[in-house]
This record gives sequence, C-alpha cells and structure tokens, in this order.
Amino acid sequence: MPGPPSGLEVRLRDKRVKLAEPEKLAATKTSHVACAKATEFSVYTWKENLPASLSLIFNRLKRIETKISQLSNHGKRPSDAPKNAPATIPAVQTSPVGDAAQFLSPPHFVEIHRAISTVGSPYGDAKLSFSTRQVIHWPGIHPTKTSGSFPSATEGADTCLTETELDGSAFPEDVENESFPDDWLATLSLSTVKGLSNAYFNTFNRIFPFIDRDFYFLNTLSTVVGEGFNYSIESCLVLNVMALGCLGANAFEEGGYHNQDAFPVVGVTQTLMSQDVPGKGLFNEARRRIGLCSGAKDIQVSQYYLTAALFYSQAMCPVDQWLMTDRASTNSLIFWSHLRNSSEEWEADMQSRVFWSSLLMETVIVQELDLPRSRLRELEDIVPLPKFLPYPNTKKPQSARRDDSYYHYHFLAQIAHRILLGHIRDEMYHLNPSTLVANELRHQLNQWHTNLPPALQFDSDQNHFSSPAEAVAVSLLQTRHRSAVYHPGRPFLYKALANPASVTDQDLKFCSEALQTASNWPIATGTCKNMSSFSPLKYFMCRSFFGTLLISHALKHSGDDRLVKTLPEQSEAACTYMLNYIDELALMSPSIRKDRDLLSSIYKPVES
Repeated sequence: MPGPPSGLEVRLRDKRVKLAEPEKLAATKTSHVACAKATEFSVYTWKENLPASLSLIFNRLKRIETKISQLSNHGKRPSDAPKNAPATIPAVQTSPVGDAAQFLSPPHFVEIHRAISTVGSPYGDAKLSFSTRQVIHWPGIHPTKTSGSFPSATEGADTCLTETELDGSAFPEDVENESFPDDWLATLSLSTVKGLSNAYFNTFNRIFPFIDRDFYFLNTLSTVVGEGFNYSIESCLVLNVMALGCLGANAFEEGGYHNQDAFPVVGVTQTLMSQDVPGKGLFNEARRRIGLCSGAKDIQVSQYYLTAALFYSQAMCPVDQWLMTDRASTNSLIFWSHLRNSSEEWEADMQSRVFWSSLLMETVIVQELDLPRSRLRELEDIVPLPKFLPYPNTKKPQSARRDDSYYHYHFLAQIAHRILLGHIRDEMYHLNPSTLVANELRHQLNQWHTNLPPALQFDSDQNHFSSPAEAVAVSLLQTRHRSAVYHPGRPFLYKALANPASVTDQDLKFCSEALQTASNWPIATGTCKNMSSFSPLKYFMCRSFFGTLLISHALKHSGDDRLVKTLPEQSEAACTYMLNYIDELALMSPSIRKDRDLLSSIYKPVES
C-alpha cells in the first residue's frame, strides 16, 4: 500500500499553511477488502479526506496565535488579575538564545512572589517555569503545620536535578561482566539481524519515523552484511537499530503481542535481551565506533544520534539524550542552512523527518531540565513538514505496509500539538495568568480534537490495541490532549497556593480541571505501563508526577476548603498510583531516586 498522498504539501511559512490538492491514490478498494475483509472501515476514505482535516488543524493553530495576540493586547479584565497586577501581558521573546533566561531560577521564586503585590514591582508578570519539577520551589508547597519532616533546602530540597544527572555516573561500557567472544558480532545470524531491525521499525520508528525502511534494508544493512561490522557509519547505525530492536522485541512480549518478525533468542542474543537495558551490548559497540565517523555530514550520522537519543531515553539518561539530540540538530541545521537547494526531493523529505523528530525530542528535554536549546526553532517556519515520500530506487517497497500512513499522521499530530503547547507556555506561564487567554486556548484545544481525521479520533476508554506501536501512538495522542488541559491550569495552581485569597471561582475551575487530568495519562497506564521497554517519556512522566504529588499534598493541607475541593474524588488512589510509578523506576535514575526520597517524607511508604 502506498504512503501518504505524494501531492500533499504542508508548509508552515510565516505562520501560514499551504495545502496542495493530493493526487489520486493508486491503491484500489479491492486490495483493501482482500487484506481487511473483516472490517467495513476504509483506510482510503480517511486518507482522501485527511488533507482537509490537517488544514483545519493547522489553521486552528494560526487562529490561536491571532486570537491570543488580540487578547494579550487588550489586557486583562479586572477579574482576571489582582488589583496591582500589570494591565497587559508583555510580549514573549521567542529567540532560543533568550529562552533559558526567561525562566526564573529557584532562589528567586519567593522574592518575586513577595514583589507581585508591590506597586511598580519590576517583576510584575514574570515568567513561571514550565518545568514540572520546579513546583518544589512554589510558595505554599511547604506549609508550616504539615511539613515538619520535609527536607529543608540544605538537606537537598533545593538540589538542581539537572546537576544530579550531570554528576551521575556515565552510561557503563561493560556488559555486566558477561564474556562475549572477540568476534561475537559475526556470530549473529542474518535472520537475527533482520528480526531485530524489523522490531525497531515496528515500534520506535513508527513514533519517530526518521529512518526510511527501504533505504535501510537496501543500502545501510546490505553494506554491513557485505563488509561486516567495521568502523563505518552504516555499522554504527545498524548496531543502534538492533539495540533498539532488542527493546522493541521485548515490548511485544511485555504487552502480550504477537511478533510476526520473531527470531531465535539463543546464545549471544539471549544475553543481549536479558541485560538491564536490553541491547546495551550492541549500543556500546556503536559508541566505540562512532568517534571515527562522527565528522561526516551524511544524514545517517543524524539518524545515528537520534537512535542513540531514543536508547538513552529508555535507559532514563535525559542529559545524554539531550546531548545526542543536540548533535543530530547540528547536522540538521547544516543541511537546512546550506545544502537544501542542492538536494533531491526524497533526501530533503528525509531531512525534514530528521528535523522535526529532533525538535520534538529536544522540546520535551529542555523545557523540563532547563537545558540550552539548539537553533532548530529558528528554522521552524522554513522547514516543511514531511511528505513521507517512498524511497525512489526500489521496485518493491518494503515500507508499503497497510498502516504506515496511519503512524505518519500521528507524527504530524505530534508536531501540531507541540505548536499548541508552545502557545500555552508562552502565553499562560506568568505569575498572574489570564482566564481570558486560558478560555480561548481551551476552546482551540477542543477544536483541534474535534477536527482530527477520523482515523486519529480516539476513545478515552480504549484499552485494546493490535500492536505495541498502536498502543503507544494512540496513548500519546490521548496524553497530548490531556496535557494540554493540565498545563494551562498549573499557573492557576501556583496562584492558588501563593495567594489563596486572590483566586476567583474561574481560577479554581482551571485548577480543578488540571488536577483531573494530572495523573490519568494513558502513556503511563495500562498496556503502555507494562511495556517499559517501549516508553520514551517515562522519565518525564516521573518528573510530572512528582510535581503533581507536591501540589496535591499542599492543597490537601492548605486549610482552605475552596482549595481542598479542587482535588479529584479519587485523589488518594491517584497519588498512590503516581508514587508506585515513580518507585518502580527510581533505580534507573539518580534524580528520580532523589524525588522518591523527598516524597517519602510527606507520603506514607509506597506499598509493593
């Protein structure tokens, strides 16, 4: 089955969207009936209607920008802010150079909070950090009557967890003392190499599709098969793909799914699959080789670094993940700044996939850990969205699988949602949030959800999936929607804890809605929780849950009935779930261990 319509061209230039009419799909309904006779749902129907749906989604995002600008320029109504609050929301600096400086450093939180009520305060409507872990520095999080056992700043509550990650031990190069023969890579059978590669493409590459399956099998892998594992970029990339394939194959087993590309798990392969991070031996072999070919500007170098970033995300090493993403970003910047005009259409489309994958990964990391950004954001309005063109030099595309385009559009939905979250961060994360802006953002979120293509519409109660990739893709879409409800509410939660007397009923409504969605994130529950080997956001789920647990505890012990009533009915059960989630992953990360230890001082020990 062909990929997405080749005529589909979605561009974001000067915040405008241009959509070309798609070409007629070459596939026929006859072939569809033959492969999916049991269902009346037509994949082709939603694909043909998809450009219009995507147009609606991205035009909604344009409306957000226009509407929010109007609301910001109008200023807040008297009911939206305290009496001495500034009348308007200042323009947000969007240059990546200034991003890190916009967010308040922890020691200044209390000082700025006190200055808000002062007429003429230079802090006025200062920015609030988007990092969920920074909740620990909010006023009201340490209520005097109930936090006697909570560690003081000198005991570690003020510790910057980014520094904890930076000071942590390097990712080990040993293979847990298992002895491999010198030529152990040569002992891997071709069926094992292909099986691990397919496991990668059927899991991780469907969420972040920055490698083309056809090119990989016909060029990258065939080069390695012919020359053996040497010090070429092809060898490094294949080793990383196989390492992630170990994790992907594990995910099939963890989720109880049938793996049609299963391979014999014996000997060295069995050892690789049973490591603390499955595939670590393969990953370390790639690390030993990459230094000799990392200077190349080939797209495979970028792909190597992105696969390394994905592996580090599974190992819960966020700073290493950021470093790999940053290196991939550098190569991408070189291409889009200097080489795009001399490239073939397919190559440019692949570079687009790399660009947007890098940007999506980077955004999550730098916002949570307050790490420096790359310059990718400067090219957002220049780089087109990927069209997922098929590799031209093949007669029988291996990537033409029935559901490939389904995951491609999930990827585009991630990009659209990232833009929406960017508006939420830029316009809402002030110490005096506007209910006017929050209401408009909520309206636009509802429109985004309503206008998703039919095949991307999701059932909030869906818990049965056909594969690990479908489980993660759908759960990510659901989680993105709920996070866009949660994040606009956090500035109101800050306001409620910092100055309870100033909050309005509308403020409390946003607090309540945020708390309703703060723990019920499908990517961290059900099938996805069981598939720990295929959970790229698990570190950031822990960080988010940490902030939510602190907020819930502070509200519960605030002594203000209005604040207590914002907690969900099942708050105790939700807190227990979040504590267990953090506890199960604490051994993998020094910073998550610190969070767990801090939480244990205000919550009862987590029951195993």
